[in-house]
Amino acid sequence: MSYRDVSIAIDLHLTRQSPTEKILTDHKRTVNSLSWSPFTGNYLLSGSTDSTIKLWDLRDTTKHVTFATAKSGTDSVREVQFSPINANQFASALDSGTIQVSILSLCDGRTAP
Repeated sequence: MSYRDVSIAIDLHLTRQSPTEKILTDHKRTVNSLSWSPFTGNYLLSGSTDSTIKLWDLRDTTKHVTFATAKSGTDSVREVQFSPINANQFASALDSGTIQVSILSLCDGRTAP
């Protein structure tokens, strides 16, 4: 069975007059978990059985960041969650029972907004 067309459809009712739908397609297998950033409504994390976590910026869904799990290809992501107190951290729970805490940072070493 192929999972190439797995997608996330999000209905964003920004105003009552203009509902917006975003289709996010990049995961290769089932998406198990979504987490909205509590600091900005623009960022969404998705975790999948394809062993990846993706950070989406809903202002431009063509640009996203992919994080591979420690055992990439063999360890499904069961849960992702932004930190409620630190805008630059998120945690993920893997099939193996591993909990990973990740820090978002820019290439020059600064932390993400």
